[in-house]
Amino acid sequence: MKKKIFLTISCLVVAAFFIAIGCEKPNIPQIDDNGKDTTAIGKDTTAIGKDTTTIGKDTTTIGKDTTTIGKDTTTITLGKDTTIILKMNETFILPNNTMVSFIDVRDGRCPLSMCYKCYFSEAKIKMRIISENVNKEIELNILGCVGVDNYGNEYDYDGPAVLSVDALGYRFKLIRLSPYPKTDWNSINKEDYIAKIKITELWID
Repeated sequence: MKKKIFLTISCLVVAAFFIAIGCEKPNIPQIDDNGKDTTAIGKDTTAIGKDTTTIGKDTTTIGKDTTTIGKDTTTITLGKDTTIILKMNETFILPNNTMVSFIDVRDGRCPLSMCYKCYFSEAKIKMRIISENVNKEIELNILGCVGVDNYGNEYDYDGPAVLSVDALGYRFKLIRLSPYPKTDWNSINKEDYIAKIKITELWID
Protein backbone atom coordinates (compact mmCIF):
# COMPACT_ATOMS: atom_id res chain seq x y z
CA MET A 1 0.00 0.00 0.00
CA LYS A 2 2.78 2.40 0.93
CA LYS A 3 4.56 1.52 -2.33
CA LYS A 4 1.50 2.52 -4.42
CA ILE A 5 1.15 5.81 -2.57
CA PHE A 6 4.86 6.49 -3.16
CA LEU A 7 4.58 5.81 -6.91
CA THR A 8 1.50 8.01 -7.21
CA ILE A 9 3.24 10.88 -5.46
CA SER A 10 6.32 10.40 -7.70
CA CYS A 11 4.23 10.60 -10.86
CA LEU A 12 2.53 13.75 -9.64
CA VAL A 13 5.89 15.34 -8.87
CA VAL A 14 7.29 14.46 -12.33
CA ALA A 15 4.17 15.82 -14.03
CA ALA A 16 4.35 19.00 -12.03
CA PHE A 17 8.02 19.34 -12.98
CA PHE A 18 7.33 19.12 -16.74
CA ILE A 19 4.47 21.59 -16.46
CA ALA A 20 6.72 23.99 -14.54
CA ILE A 21 9.46 24.00 -17.19
CA GLY A 22 6.95 24.45 -20.06
CA CYS A 23 7.54 21.18 -21.90
CA GLU A 24 5.08 20.49 -24.65
CA LYS A 25 3.08 17.37 -24.84
CA PRO A 26 4.92 14.74 -26.85
CA ASN A 27 3.70 14.32 -30.44
CA ILE A 28 2.17 10.88 -30.22
CA PRO A 29 1.22 9.25 -33.54
CA GLN A 30 -2.49 9.04 -34.09
CA ILE A 31 -3.69 6.01 -36.04
CA ASP A 32 -7.22 5.83 -37.49
CA ASP A 33 -9.41 2.73 -37.91
CA ASN A 34 -7.74 1.90 -41.26
CA GLY A 35 -4.27 1.97 -39.81
CA LYS A 36 -3.26 5.30 -41.46
CA ASP A 37 -1.19 7.90 -39.69
CA THR A 38 -3.33 11.03 -39.33
CA THR A 39 -0.87 13.05 -37.30
CA ALA A 40 -0.76 16.79 -38.17
CA ILE A 41 2.80 18.12 -38.24
CA GLY A 42 2.95 21.81 -37.30
CA LYS A 43 1.11 24.54 -39.18
CA ASP A 44 3.07 24.46 -42.45
CA THR A 45 1.65 21.41 -44.16
CA THR A 46 2.21 20.35 -47.76
CA ALA A 47 -0.70 18.34 -49.05
CA ILE A 48 0.10 16.20 -52.05
CA GLY A 49 -2.98 14.47 -53.41
CA LYS A 50 -3.46 12.62 -56.65
CA ASP A 51 -1.80 14.60 -59.48
CA THR A 52 -2.12 17.74 -57.35
CA THR A 53 0.57 19.68 -55.57
CA THR A 54 -0.29 22.58 -53.29
CA ILE A 55 2.64 24.66 -52.10
CA GLY A 56 1.80 27.31 -49.52
CA LYS A 57 -0.45 30.18 -50.51
CA ASP A 58 1.33 31.29 -53.67
CA THR A 59 0.41 28.88 -56.47
CA THR A 60 1.42 29.32 -60.10
CA THR A 61 -0.33 27.38 -62.83
CA ILE A 62 1.39 27.02 -66.18
CA GLY A 63 -0.72 25.77 -69.08
CA LYS A 64 0.42 23.55 -71.91
CA ASP A 65 2.07 24.88 -75.09
CA THR A 66 0.96 28.45 -74.54
CA THR A 67 3.05 31.36 -75.83
CA THR A 68 1.87 34.94 -75.55
CA ILE A 69 3.44 37.54 -77.85
CA GLY A 70 2.46 41.19 -77.95
CA LYS A 71 -0.37 42.31 -80.19
CA ASP A 72 1.64 44.72 -82.34
CA THR A 73 3.66 42.47 -84.65
CA THR A 74 5.23 43.41 -87.98
CA THR A 75 6.28 40.67 -90.37
CA ILE A 76 8.69 41.45 -93.19
CA THR A 77 8.92 38.82 -95.91
CA LEU A 78 11.89 38.91 -98.28
CA GLY A 79 11.22 38.26 -101.93
CA LYS A 80 13.37 38.00 -105.02
CA ASP A 81 16.92 39.39 -105.02
CA THR A 82 18.23 41.56 -107.84
CA THR A 83 21.89 42.50 -108.10
CA ILE A 84 22.74 45.61 -110.10
CA ILE A 85 26.03 47.28 -111.07
CA LEU A 86 26.06 51.04 -111.43
CA LYS A 87 28.72 53.54 -112.38
CA MET A 88 28.53 57.10 -111.11
CA ASN A 89 25.37 58.87 -112.36
CA GLU A 90 23.92 55.71 -113.90
CA THR A 91 20.28 54.70 -113.29
CA PHE A 92 18.54 51.34 -113.04
CA ILE A 93 14.76 50.90 -113.33
CA LEU A 94 13.14 48.30 -111.08
CA PRO A 95 10.10 46.22 -112.21
CA ASN A 96 7.64 48.61 -110.53
CA ASN A 97 9.20 51.53 -112.47
CA THR A 98 11.16 52.75 -109.44
CA MET A 99 14.39 54.42 -110.63
CA VAL A 100 17.60 53.89 -108.65
CA SER A 101 20.62 56.13 -109.32
CA PHE A 102 24.21 56.21 -108.01
CA ILE A 103 24.89 59.91 -107.44
CA ASP A 104 27.83 60.32 -105.02
CA VAL A 105 30.60 58.50 -103.13
CA ARG A 106 32.82 59.20 -100.14
CA ASP A 107 35.59 56.65 -99.76
CA GLY A 108 37.32 56.62 -96.38
CA ARG A 109 38.33 52.95 -96.40
CA CYS A 110 41.82 52.11 -95.16
CA PRO A 111 44.15 51.54 -98.09
CA LEU A 112 45.00 47.89 -98.61
CA SER A 113 48.58 48.49 -97.51
CA MET A 114 47.31 49.71 -94.09
CA CYS A 115 44.63 47.08 -93.35
CA TYR A 116 46.83 45.25 -90.86
CA LYS A 117 46.59 48.19 -88.44
CA CYS A 118 43.50 50.09 -89.55
CA TYR A 119 40.00 49.42 -88.22
CA PHE A 120 36.43 50.74 -88.61
CA SER A 121 37.02 52.71 -91.80
CA GLU A 122 34.21 52.81 -94.36
CA ALA A 123 32.99 54.07 -97.68
CA LYS A 124 29.54 55.53 -98.33
CA ILE A 125 27.61 55.98 -101.51
CA LYS A 126 24.52 58.11 -102.04
CA MET A 127 21.57 56.72 -103.98
CA ARG A 128 18.56 58.56 -105.35
CA ILE A 129 15.32 56.57 -105.51
CA ILE A 130 12.46 57.96 -107.57
CA SER A 131 8.98 56.45 -107.61
CA GLU A 132 5.46 57.82 -107.97
CA ASN A 133 5.38 61.11 -106.04
CA VAL A 134 8.53 60.10 -104.13
CA ASN A 135 12.04 61.41 -104.60
CA LYS A 136 14.29 60.08 -101.86
CA GLU A 137 18.02 59.84 -101.16
CA ILE A 138 19.59 57.06 -99.09
CA GLU A 139 23.17 56.23 -98.07
CA LEU A 140 24.69 52.76 -98.25
CA ASN A 141 27.95 51.87 -96.57
CA ILE A 142 30.62 49.19 -96.65
CA LEU A 143 33.47 48.80 -94.18
CA GLY A 144 37.11 48.97 -95.10
CA CYS A 145 39.30 45.88 -95.50
CA VAL A 146 36.33 43.65 -96.40
CA GLY A 147 35.59 42.38 -99.89
CA VAL A 148 39.29 42.33 -100.76
CA ASP A 149 42.10 39.87 -100.06
CA ASN A 150 45.75 40.56 -99.25
CA TYR A 151 46.62 40.53 -102.94
CA GLY A 152 44.05 43.15 -103.89
CA ASN A 153 41.54 40.74 -105.44
CA GLU A 154 38.03 42.08 -104.87
CA TYR A 155 34.88 40.03 -104.25
CA ASP A 156 31.26 40.52 -103.16
CA TYR A 157 30.79 40.89 -99.41
CA ASP A 158 27.34 40.32 -97.90
CA GLY A 159 28.28 39.90 -94.25
CA PRO A 160 27.42 41.77 -91.04
CA ALA A 161 29.90 44.56 -91.80
CA VAL A 162 27.43 45.87 -94.41
CA LEU A 163 24.20 47.50 -93.25
CA SER A 164 21.07 47.37 -95.36
CA VAL A 165 18.56 50.17 -95.87
CA ASP A 166 14.81 49.65 -96.48
CA ALA A 167 13.02 52.12 -98.72
CA LEU A 168 9.91 52.10 -100.94
CA GLY A 169 9.28 48.39 -100.58
CA TYR A 170 12.90 47.32 -101.22
CA ARG A 171 15.97 46.47 -99.16
CA PHE A 172 19.23 47.91 -100.51
CA LYS A 173 22.69 46.62 -99.63
CA LEU A 174 26.10 47.67 -101.00
CA ILE A 175 28.07 44.45 -101.46
CA ARG A 176 31.04 45.81 -103.44
CA LEU A 177 32.58 49.18 -104.21
CA SER A 178 35.39 49.16 -106.77
CA PRO A 179 38.16 49.99 -107.08
CA TYR A 180 39.45 49.33 -103.56
CA PRO A 181 42.12 51.92 -102.62
CA LYS A 182 45.54 50.28 -102.69
CA THR A 183 47.74 53.00 -101.22
CA ASP A 184 45.81 56.28 -101.35
CA TRP A 185 42.04 56.66 -101.89
CA ASN A 186 42.49 60.28 -103.02
CA SER A 187 44.00 58.96 -106.24
CA ILE A 188 40.65 57.49 -107.37
CA ASN A 189 38.32 59.74 -109.33
CA LYS A 190 34.63 59.59 -108.44
CA GLU A 191 33.76 58.78 -112.03
CA ASP A 192 35.86 55.60 -111.77
CA TYR A 193 33.85 54.03 -108.95
CA ILE A 194 31.52 51.11 -109.63
CA ALA A 195 28.92 50.05 -107.05
CA LYS A 196 27.41 46.58 -106.85
CA ILE A 197 24.10 46.65 -104.98
CA LYS A 198 21.81 43.84 -103.88
CA ILE A 199 18.13 44.81 -103.98
CA THR A 200 15.51 42.62 -102.30
CA GLU A 201 11.74 42.99 -102.59
CA LEU A 202 9.85 43.39 -99.33
CA TRP A 203 6.31 42.55 -98.30
CA ILE A 204 5.28 44.09 -95.00
CA ASP A 205 2.30 42.56 -93.15
